[in-house]
Amino acid sequence: MYVFVDESGTNKSSGVCVFAAILVETEQLDPLNDLVVAAEAKAKVKSFHWSKAPWPVRETFLKAVVKGDFVVRYQLSKNPLRDFGVALESTLITAAEGVDVQRIILDGRKDKSYERRLKKVLRDKGLSSKRLRTADDEAYPMLRVADAVAGVLGAHANKPSDKTKVLMKAMSKRLQ
Repeated sequence: MYVFVDESGTNKSSGVCVFAAILVETEQLDPLNDLVVAAEAKAKVKSFHWSKAPWPVRETFLKAVVKGDFVVRYQLSKNPLRDFGVALESTLITAAEGVDVQRIILDGRKDKSYERRLKKVLRDKGLSSKRLRTADDEAYPMLRVADAVAGVLGAHANKPSDKTKVLMKAMSKRLQ
């Protein structure tokens, strides 16, 4: 099981922020990575980023990637977020609960002390800390899916609209 984690809205002063974990149960990531690249081509973007994409691109990308075989576990936190680390730790624990985690990949580079803290959380829960990686979304296309899922969950939680409802419906079979 691979777990890809991203967050959305953590820098806001009100509303909610979202931590999304994409769980992929496979030995081979290539078919899912190919699906992400094909979804980006269909949406006519080189590399998908929720915050930089207009709604038509978001909808095209998300509707294409939800055809992949993955599950979403997520956590909503109230803004302003008092402790990013605690919220992320809670998300990691929830995501890893009851599954055999092979690798956890977090979007973005973190400083060493932060990584050590997260690795300790994993060890305390009986998971090997060697399973945790931080990476750029260019290296792991599924991080771009985590970005899209966190983006739509946050947008819908903060200000539901017809657009967010369409995307939530498209994702409904993937949400846990």
